[in-house]
Amino acid sequence: MFHYSVLIVGKGGQGIIKAGTVLGRAALLYENKYAVQILSYGPEARGTACKSLVKISDEFIEIPFTDKVECLIAMSQDAYQKYCHYLREDGVLIYDPEFVKPKFTGQAYPVRATSIAESLGARICANMVMLGAFSAITGAIRLESLEAAVKDIFKGPVVELNLKALHEGWKAGMGAMERARSPGV
Repeated sequence: MFHYSVLIVGKGGQGIIKAGTVLGRAALLYENKYAVQILSYGPEARGTACKSLVKISDEFIEIPFTDKVECLIAMSQDAYQKYCHYLREDGVLIYDPEFVKPKFTGQAYPVRATSIAESLGARICANMVMLGAFSAITGAIRLESLEAAVKDIFKGPVVELNLKALHEGWKAGMGAMERARSPGV
């Protein structure tokens, strides 16, 4: 039986909600799983801490809320501090080290999502970089499912940009895992 909860956190304007929507759609339509998304953001929206919780399961999800998540994806320090207590001790933290300085001793994977997105020409696609890294690090959702969801949700020239961001994120996630296995290298 497969149950997985992911909490994506950051500031309003970083595409946190959109990342959750892509992840949920990928699970629901392309992995044949059940998925629910719960989102919240501050009243000012842009620039305030926001979150997108996505639960994925092989079985119908009766209770969308959770006390602890298997994975936390953090894109801002404020949001990390506000929501880090939701991460299980044995969970996976994926974070942008340019903006997040975690105090987590478990499985933590730094992914320079914003720098990667800027190298692609659009800082806003850092959220897709993080989803690509999530796929590589956790294996909870296949990259192909995320690609299909991106093609469903985005239109026009941003589709290719977001697909590139997913792929670069996947590579960065694989690199982060390799560095974690060989810390002295």
